[in-house]
Amino acid sequence: MKTTLNTQPKTKLLIASMLAAVLLCSSVTVEQVNAASPSNEGTSNAQLEALGSSLLKFNGKIDNATADTISAELSKILPSLDFSPTKDATSRISLASKIIENLVKSEKFQKSTVANSTEPLLLTVDQFLAKVDANIDKSWDFPLIKANVMPPLGVPLATSGMSPDAIADPKLRQEYLDKIAAEKAKNLKNIQQTKLIETRDQVLRVMASNVKSGHWTKEDLLKRYSQNPEYIAVFKDFLKQ
Repeated sequence: MKTTLNTQPKTKLLIASMLAAVLLCSSVTVEQVNAASPSNEGTSNAQLEALGSSLLKFNGKIDNATADTISAELSKILPSLDFSPTKDATSRISLASKIIENLVKSEKFQKSTVANSTEPLLLTVDQFLAKVDANIDKSWDFPLIKANVMPPLGVPLATSGMSPDAIADPKLRQEYLDKIAAEKAKNLKNIQQTKLIETRDQVLRVMASNVKSGHWTKEDLLKRYSQNPEYIAVFKDFLKQ
């Protein structure tokens, strides 16, 4: 039996700036982003799922009180949410992003003053984007993943992707398992990094849609994020369409 990996096609991002991890110019700091306590991760993940479930009954239309409540709850659990490259990372990032997008589309958010605002909903969105940026590895080059790993030298009748159980030597077997694990880890990080970048840009596009709908001015939006060139590029590109 061959041991194969669940591979993800190599993602080539043409604009290098998309990989930059720049924190927002809001009050969110690196310390706040990294303030997570490991013991709180399980609870926070469960609370995130509960928030996601609570949105279903609103069909995307959130009243002001609900927007405030969800924003406050999400702000509390964001620091301890785990966005690291694990098999559950993609679904967790997606769910948090969905909640944020619903907040951005809410009437209260749309009527907030975007430039220099300390409106809690805006600060929660800033906090989420800072969390995403803090987990983007700007040095990651999205390596190709080997679908079948070659066993180490010294394995008799070695074939690419062979079962580790077929290797009698415990040292060589462990070396092979380590190589398989390394490929799986690279694959998970490819998926995680792609999801983080896609999520960040999607949230930015939803924010920019408030300009297209007339709720915000382009000048105010660009002013708020003037120190984030990656964000400005996404805003301008979306607003050209």
